[in-house]
Amino acid sequence: LDLCLGCRGCETACPSGVRYGRLIEDARAYVEGNYRRGFADRLRRRAVSAIFPYPARLRAVLAPLRVIESLRMRPLLTSLLPRGMRGWLELLPPLVRMKHHRTSPLPHPAKDARSVVVHHGCVASVLADSENVNSERALAAAGYRVLSLGPTACCGALDLHAGNRAR
Repeated sequence: LDLCLGCRGCETACPSGVRYGRLIEDARAYVEGNYRRGFADRLRRRAVSAIFPYPARLRAVLAPLRVIESLRMRPLLTSLLPRGMRGWLELLPPLVRMKHHRTSPLPHPAKDARSVVVHHGCVASVLADSENVNSERALAAAGYRVLSLGPTACCGALDLHAGNRAR
């Protein structure tokens, strides 16, 4: 369970309705409290915990890669990195084409339209903001009033999925 991706696809496939997401969260919290990880794993987890929930930090860490991509040198970098780091790099979407701004205002909803908010998230706002904007557009096109969320704190999902309930 500690190595599970946590996509929760098994929940929809389970004929018994087992809530695997909850089992995974509980198992990860148990592992964090009762198992000492190796040095490299502890270092990787601390780095993720110190960088990913903070969009400004994540953008700063990714800035050199953005420059490398703009010079079309990402394949070269990938070939030079050790296998473990190469795997992380391959997980990242292209960064150069990711700036996605709303080109046209959202349609005005009916006065009695239901309101929704798309939480852009700490990681998603950096790595997949176009999906957030597209979700807002789709909801507006479906007749919803899309409200903007002001500055938000981290929702805690990264910590919860990593077994860090206290944070």
